[in-house]
Amino acid sequence: MHKRLLLILFSILFVVLSIQSGALLSSTAATAQTKSIPAPEDVLGFRPGDDRKLASWAKVIEYFQKLAAASDRVSFEEIGKSTMGAPFVYATISAPENLKRLKSMNTKIFSGSLLTLAFSARRLIRCWLIAKHER
Repeated sequence: MHKRLLLILFSILFVVLSIQSGALLSSTAATAQTKSIPAPEDVLGFRPGDDRKLASWAKVIEYFQKLAAASDRVSFEEIGKSTMGAPFVYATISAPENLKRLKSMNTKIFSGSLLTLAFSARRLIRCWLIAKHER
Protein backbone atom coordinates (compact mmCIF):
# COMPACT_ATOMS: atom_id res chain seq x y z
CA MET A 1 0.00 0.00 0.00
CA HIS A 2 2.81 2.40 0.89
CA LYS A 3 4.53 1.68 -2.42
CA ARG A 4 1.36 2.47 -4.34
CA LEU A 5 0.89 5.70 -2.42
CA LEU A 6 4.48 6.72 -3.10
CA LEU A 7 4.15 5.78 -6.77
CA ILE A 8 1.01 7.90 -7.08
CA LEU A 9 2.68 10.80 -5.26
CA PHE A 10 5.74 10.75 -7.49
CA SER A 11 3.60 10.34 -10.62
CA ILE A 12 1.73 13.48 -9.65
CA LEU A 13 5.01 15.24 -8.95
CA PHE A 14 6.31 14.26 -12.40
CA VAL A 15 3.22 15.73 -14.04
CA VAL A 16 3.45 18.91 -11.99
CA LEU A 17 7.15 19.26 -12.72
CA SER A 18 6.58 18.70 -16.43
CA ILE A 19 3.92 21.40 -16.48
CA GLN A 20 6.05 23.70 -14.35
CA SER A 21 9.13 23.22 -16.51
CA GLY A 22 7.06 24.00 -19.62
CA ALA A 23 5.79 27.20 -18.02
CA LEU A 24 9.31 28.16 -16.98
CA LEU A 25 10.67 27.59 -20.47
CA SER A 26 8.14 30.01 -21.90
CA SER A 27 9.38 32.72 -19.54
CA THR A 28 12.43 34.50 -20.93
CA ALA A 29 13.69 35.45 -17.47
CA ALA A 30 13.74 31.85 -16.30
CA THR A 31 15.09 30.31 -19.50
CA ALA A 32 18.73 30.52 -18.42
CA GLN A 33 18.00 28.74 -15.15
CA THR A 34 15.94 25.96 -16.73
CA LYS A 35 18.72 24.96 -19.11
CA SER A 36 20.40 23.19 -16.21
CA ILE A 37 17.21 21.48 -14.95
CA PRO A 38 17.10 17.89 -16.19
CA ALA A 39 14.02 16.67 -18.00
CA PRO A 40 12.57 13.42 -16.61
CA GLU A 41 13.31 11.58 -19.86
CA ASP A 42 16.99 12.58 -19.67
CA VAL A 43 17.39 10.74 -16.36
CA LEU A 44 14.82 7.96 -16.69
CA GLY A 45 15.51 7.15 -20.32
CA PHE A 46 11.86 7.58 -21.35
CA ARG A 47 9.04 10.09 -20.95
CA PRO A 48 6.83 9.54 -17.89
CA GLY A 49 3.53 8.17 -19.12
CA ASP A 50 5.01 6.23 -22.05
CA ASP A 51 3.31 2.86 -22.58
CA ARG A 52 4.84 -0.09 -20.76
CA LYS A 53 7.49 2.03 -19.08
CA LEU A 54 7.88 2.32 -15.34
CA ALA A 55 10.79 3.96 -13.57
CA SER A 56 12.60 2.07 -10.86
CA TRP A 57 12.67 3.60 -7.42
CA ALA A 58 16.41 4.18 -7.77
CA LYS A 59 15.83 6.17 -11.00
CA VAL A 60 13.07 8.26 -9.38
CA ILE A 61 15.40 9.11 -6.51
CA GLU A 62 18.22 9.90 -8.94
CA TYR A 63 15.94 12.26 -10.87
CA PHE A 64 14.84 14.18 -7.79
CA GLN A 65 18.42 14.41 -6.52
CA LYS A 66 19.50 15.92 -9.84
CA LEU A 67 16.48 18.20 -9.85
CA ALA A 68 17.24 19.46 -6.33
CA ALA A 69 20.90 20.03 -7.26
CA ALA A 70 19.93 22.01 -10.37
CA SER A 71 17.10 24.12 -8.99
CA ASP A 72 16.68 26.42 -6.02
CA ARG A 73 12.97 25.59 -6.09
CA VAL A 74 13.34 21.95 -5.04
CA SER A 75 14.36 20.51 -1.69
CA PHE A 76 14.93 16.76 -1.52
CA GLU A 77 15.48 14.82 1.70
CA GLU A 78 15.78 11.23 2.84
CA ILE A 79 13.88 10.79 6.08
CA GLY A 80 14.68 7.15 6.69
CA LYS A 81 14.45 3.70 5.21
CA SER A 82 11.38 1.72 4.22
CA THR A 83 10.69 -1.67 5.77
CA MET A 84 12.46 -3.19 2.76
CA GLY A 85 15.52 -0.98 3.18
CA ALA A 86 14.77 1.42 0.31
CA PRO A 87 15.26 5.14 0.91
CA PHE A 88 12.12 6.86 2.21
CA VAL A 89 12.24 10.35 0.73
CA TYR A 90 10.24 13.48 0.08
CA ALA A 91 10.61 16.47 -2.20
CA THR A 92 9.35 19.96 -1.50
CA ILE A 93 8.75 22.17 -4.52
CA SER A 94 8.14 25.86 -3.92
CA ALA A 95 9.50 29.34 -4.46
CA PRO A 96 13.06 29.79 -3.15
CA GLU A 97 11.94 32.26 -0.49
CA ASN A 98 9.36 29.77 0.79
CA LEU A 99 11.91 26.96 0.98
CA LYS A 100 14.21 29.18 3.05
CA ARG A 101 11.51 29.73 5.65
CA LEU A 102 9.88 26.31 5.42
CA LYS A 103 10.85 25.25 8.93
CA SER A 104 9.34 28.36 10.54
CA MET A 105 6.18 28.04 8.41
CA ASN A 106 5.74 24.39 9.43
CA THR A 107 6.29 25.26 13.07
CA LYS A 108 3.64 27.95 12.89
CA ILE A 109 1.13 25.69 11.12
CA PHE A 110 1.61 22.61 13.26
CA SER A 111 1.89 24.31 16.62
CA GLY A 112 -1.57 25.82 16.14
CA SER A 113 -3.13 22.57 14.98
CA LEU A 114 -1.63 20.60 17.87
CA LEU A 115 -3.04 23.08 20.35
CA THR A 116 -6.45 22.81 18.70
CA LEU A 117 -6.22 19.02 18.79
CA ALA A 118 -5.29 19.01 22.48
CA PHE A 119 -8.14 21.39 23.28
CA SER A 120 -10.62 19.21 21.38
CA ALA A 121 -9.38 16.09 23.14
CA ARG A 122 -9.80 17.70 26.56
CA ARG A 123 -13.30 18.84 25.69
CA LEU A 124 -14.22 15.36 24.46
CA ILE A 125 -12.88 13.74 27.65
CA ARG A 126 -14.75 16.27 29.77
CA CYS A 127 -18.03 15.53 27.94
CA TRP A 128 -17.45 11.79 28.30
CA LEU A 129 -16.79 12.11 32.04
CA ILE A 130 -19.88 14.27 32.55
CA ALA A 131 -22.05 11.85 30.58
CA LYS A 132 -20.67 8.90 32.54
CA HIS A 133 -21.24 10.67 35.85
CA GLU A 134 -24.87 11.52 35.00
CA ARG A 135 -25.82 7.87 34.36
